[in-house]
Amino acid sequence: MLKRMKVFGRRWVGKVGRLLRHPAMVRVTVLVTAKVVFWILQLLIIALLTTAGMALPVG
Repeated sequence: MLKRMKVFGRRWVGKVGRLLRHPAMVRVTVLVTAKVVFWILQLLIIALLTTAGMALPVG
């Protein structure tokens, strides 16, 4: 079973590696990662301001 899992993992990593060699996939990956990081930072700022007793203007 462990041997099968290792083979599956290598195969999956190989496919992902091949996809990431394409410039379009790299662009999409960077874009999605940047959006997720920006969203997490916004949540962190809102949480910090909320705990400090301040409110963000909505709108």
